[in-house]
Amino acid sequence: MDSRTWEDHLYHLYTVMRALRKAGLNANPKKCKLAKSAVKYLRFCVGNGSVQPQQEKVRAVLETPTPKTKRDLRAVLGLIGYYCRFILNFSDKTSRLMDKLKSAEPQRVKWYEEDEICYNTLK
Repeated sequence: MDSRTWEDHLYHLYTVMRALRKAGLNANPKKCKLAKSAVKYLRFCVGNGSVQPQQEKVRAVLETPTPKTKRDLRAVLGLIGYYCRFILNFSDKTSRLMDKLKSAEPQRVKWYEEDEICYNTLK
């Protein structure tokens, strides 16, 4: 549903509330955010016809230090991977770093200049 006018928005709210009541469900007013132009939902900012990553999460990615171990690298790739839809050719850009997670590689990650370039491109 795309509410282009206030009347559209009110009609959509009415439709949703009616469907909830028909299903025997209740909406908790403390958890409801109505008539907002944008809301934070599952680490995203949704509104105005778009879905964007939350700025706090982007800042966290940018401030993440260079990983030293496989565990650190997995955590960083997981954090960045959550926003893969915003990164063009994500799998190509992460392949070099994913190779470092193979079992034949040592626990401590050997970091080369090409790895740093790849890492900074992702960030």
